[in-house]
Amino acid sequence: MGKLRKIVLSCITASVIGGAFYTCDQIEKSEDNRAKSEELYEKSMIQDTRQLYEDNSTRNNQENKYSQRNN
Repeated sequence: MGKLRKIVLSCITASVIGGAFYTCDQIEKSEDNRAKSEELYEKSMIQDTRQLYEDNSTRNNQENKYSQRNN
């Protein structure tokens, strides 16, 4: 009975330790994914801002040309 108990406890201990390593690995992967997501979001926001600026600039130039023709 003593040997069986040691084997069971060894298996439980190995499972707990293995689970801890697995959990740490998953946390690390999720942090990497979060960092990548934040980076992509920032790049997207920069591109959106540039596009809005270009759109506004183009519209303002067209409005200026139109108003100059009418004057």
